[in-house]
Amino acid sequence: MNSGQDPVAAPASRPSRVAESLQSQQMSQLKSDAERAFTRILHRATYRPIAGLLLFVVLLTAMIGYLVNEMTWVNYTNRIIAAGLDVERKLLDVQSGIRGYFLTFDDDLLQPAIASRPAVPVAIGELQKLVAHNPSA
Repeated sequence: MNSGQDPVAAPASRPSRVAESLQSQQMSQLKSDAERAFTRILHRATYRPIAGLLLFVVLLTAMIGYLVNEMTWVNYTNRIIAAGLDVERKLLDVQSGIRGYFLTFDDDLLQPAIASRPAVPVAIGELQKLVAHNPSA
């Protein structure tokens, strides 16, 4: 009658092809869902650490900038302190020389006062230049 196929079996093979097609679509859908889930996990595993690292770099750069600025102010403050100590040293030389002269009337003790006296206004002028922009000075 025919080429070796059973006519009753023919309709059964058709649903099996449909089932295979549906199963193939379901498998491809599952693969697609699995790939999307994997891609999502991969993005989470890479992009979040990279974003955190970039945030850390930005904060570190800002902190370094802040510290460099503070270091500049510390150096400036140290220069002011050194200038103030220089004024104090010169004034102490003048004071010590005059005090020694008045106690002993020895002209040799007056020499440090005579040597330091012209340098006092210069040292005070340098100190005033350093603190000129400070409104509380």
